[in-house]
Amino acid sequence: MVLSLVLVLALSIFTGCGQQEAAADEAPAETSTETQSEETSGLDGTVAVVGSTSVTPVAQKLAEAFTGLETAVQIDVQGVGSTAGVKSANDGSANIGMASRNLKEGEKEWVLQSM
Repeated sequence: MVLSLVLVLALSIFTGCGQQEAAADEAPAETSTETQSEETSGLDGTVAVVGSTSVTPVAQKLAEAFTGLETAVQIDVQGVGSTAGVKSANDGSANIGMASRNLKEGEKEWVLQSM
């Protein structure tokens, strides 16, 4: 539950970083959302999200919504289990690890050691 909240917040941050407001005295340019997003955000690359199979459907919907706004970003979501997600985030093979359970004591130590 906690990591799914982290996933939602992380994707929200990416979305917030990609939006820019037009100056108050300027009229917004007439461009499509995709073109405007590519021109103004500068976001690109790939995000690997790995972990809980029960969180995967939510992560996929969030990824679809985000990549609909930020077309130069690719988000790969893999449902392989909570333990694999936490390990992948720890070893760097995933940017975001999804878990549908509380972290185990040993997993908490990984986080503390990386800080």
